[in-house]
Amino acid sequence: KLPYLLDKTLGFRKNGEVLLSTNENWLLSYRPRTQKMTNTGIVGNSNSCNVDVFMATLVLVNGENGV
Repeated sequence: KLPYLLDKTLGFRKNGEVLLSTNENWLLSYRPRTQKMTNTGIVGNSNSCNVDVFMATLVLVNGENGV
């Protein structure tokens, strides 16, 4: 049994984890493969938690080509 009521799904991580918000303003991470729920320790209501796409890159800034 979960100690929280889930509010909404915020997004999915590349590793397959699901980010969820609760009615008590906690951000949780759920691992479907292991069915484990983890409290991230981040507090904020579902309207203040945003999920954006992020891609790591090794582009050289201020290089010879002015990139």
